Amino acid sequence: MSIEKIIFNQINKSYQSFKMLDAFSFDSNVKNFLNINLRIENIAQLEELIKLIKSSKQYNLVVFEKILNQLENELIFYKKILAVFYKNPQDMSEFIQENFYKLFIVSYQENKDYIITSEDKISLLIKKVIENEEKYNIEQKSELLTNLLNYIKQNKQKNKLQTDLISNQQIIITLLEVLKII
Repeated sequence: MSIEKIIFNQINKSYQSFKMLDAFSFDSNVKNFLNINLRIENIAQLEELIKLIKSSKQYNLVVFEKILNQLENELIFYKKILAVFYKNPQDMSEFIQENFYKLFIVSYQENKDYIITSEDKISLLIKKVIENEEKYNIEQKSELLTNLLNYIKQNKQKNKLQTDLISNQQIIITLLEVLKII
């Protein structure tokens, strides 16, 4: 499967999540977009979907705020991947490298106190990646991301780190799938 197909599959998963919210069907722009577009198949549709999600956030429906933020972040990430892919596919490995480390660095920075003092598997994994600033090869990155996903699913603690990682789960899965192709 090509990188483009993987990314559009992920985009359409996010799109289906937005469609299932059904809370914004009163908005004529959202309603028209949902009726016209069964799937997202190009960048123009993706950009329009991102605009609709941003406009939906303006309704201040607190119940959906977190979901809409998560969907927006995912879709922007997918748009960036596609931009790199279309502009210069050779830059894809560098982009994945940057986002691999960004995932761990941001998690570490936002949850530093917890990670430093904790001995759970997720914290130990993040510390390992941060402390070993070496360049991991593709297999090692895949293994680290797979372990991270497994630890996220196994961990039943409710803390900020766990919540942050759960909200980035689709991005982690996408990074993992793209790494398998590169």
